[in-house]
Amino acid sequence: MVMADWGEVADELWSFVEYWRSENYMAKVISKFHPDEPNHRVYTAASNSSACARQASAYEASAMTADISVRPLLLYYAYLNWIKALLHAIDVSYPSEAAVLQHGVSVRRTKRVSYHLPSEMVYIYKQGVLQSAAERAGIKLPQRLLLGDVLGMLTPIQHLMTEFYPKFQHLYPIQAEENKIAWRNGILVPRTIAANNGQTVEEWITDLLRSDSEGHMGQALASQDTAADESLDEFTSFVRSVRQAPLGYLRLPRSILQHPWMFKIEAASGFAQGIRALPSVNATESHTLATDTRLVLANRAPLAGWMLHFIVLYCLSALVRYNPLEWSDILRWHNEPDALLIETYLCHAPSHMRLNLAELFRAMVTTKEVEFQTEGHAITSGTLD
Repeated sequence: MVMADWGEVADELWSFVEYWRSENYMAKVISKFHPDEPNHRVYTAASNSSACARQASAYEASAMTADISVRPLLLYYAYLNWIKALLHAIDVSYPSEAAVLQHGVSVRRTKRVSYHLPSEMVYIYKQGVLQSAAERAGIKLPQRLLLGDVLGMLTPIQHLMTEFYPKFQHLYPIQAEENKIAWRNGILVPRTIAANNGQTVEEWITDLLRSDSEGHMGQALASQDTAADESLDEFTSFVRSVRQAPLGYLRLPRSILQHPWMFKIEAASGFAQGIRALPSVNATESHTLATDTRLVLANRAPLAGWMLHFIVLYCLSALVRYNPLEWSDILRWHNEPDALLIETYLCHAPSHMRLNLAELFRAMVTTKEVEFQTEGHAITSGTLD
C-alpha cells in the first residue's frame, strides 16, 4: 500500500459501493477510517451501514419499476438509507441519540386556492439525518428556504423553471462573446442573473468575488486597465467593464470558468444528464467544450447537489403521503406546470442520486481528514486488508 489522497480514497471506495451490502466488506472499509477502534465497534458500525445499503438498494430497485404515483416515496427512502450508510461508515458512534435519526426537515402546505409546489416553505431543524450529513461534510445549513429556490438549482429542470417560474431561476447559460467554442474574448451571461437574485449588478459582483476562494476573479479585477480613468477604483472599473456588453448581458472575464459557481452540464436528448464542477482551466489558454456540453453560472452560492435532492425528494414524498388531493391533481395533469416539472425530475433523479452521493461521501472523507491527521494517522490506498 502507498500513501493516498483522501479524495482519491473516497472515489475508490465508492466505486465498489455495490459491495457495501456485505457486513464483512464494510468492516474493512470502516477500519480504514477507524484503525484504533475495537473490533466490536467496527463490526457494529459495519452491520448498520451494510443494512442501510441493502435497504437503499431495494428501494432503488423498486422505484425503477414502480408507478410514478409512489415513486417519490421509494426514491426518498433510498436516498435516506444511503446517507445513513455513509454516516455509519464515517462515524462509528452514529447515532449518538434518537433525535439525529429524524428526517431533519419538514414542509408545511400553504393554504391557497391554486396549489404550486415551488411556493412551499421548507423548514430545516437542528437535528436529523440531513444535519448529521451536513456536519460531517463541513456544510452549514439554512434555517428555511422556499422549495422553488431548491428546484431552481436543479439542472435537469433548469429550462422548465426558466419558462414556468422565472423568479426561481438560479442557473444561467453562458456563452462566448465571439465564438461559441473558444472562450477567447470574454463570456456573456444574461443580465437577469443579478436582478433575479434581488440584487444590483454591483451587489451581485461583490458576492461573486467574495465566493471565489481561489482568487481567480480577484486576479482578473487586479489586472483591469484603469488608466482610462484613474479616478475610478479597481472595483468600480471592473463593474464598468462587466456592464459594457450587448443589450441584456453582462461581460465576465474568462477566469469565471474557474469559479465555484460555474457548472458543466452534459446534455443528451435535450435533457441534462449529469452535472460536474468545471475542472481547473488555464485562463491564458483557449477552452473548448464538446457540442453536447453546456456551461451554466449560478447567481448565488449553490447548495450541495445531495442536499438539493434530499430536500426535493422529501417534499415530494410528503406530498404523496399527506396531500393526496394535490398530488392527484399533479398526476392527472390538472396542475400542468408542476406535473411537467415533477415528471421530468423523477425521470432523471435516479441517475443523479448516485453521483451526488459520491460527492457527499468525498466531502465527508476529506472533512474527516483533518480529524484523522490530528490523531497522527495516515490513510493508504490499495486493496482492503
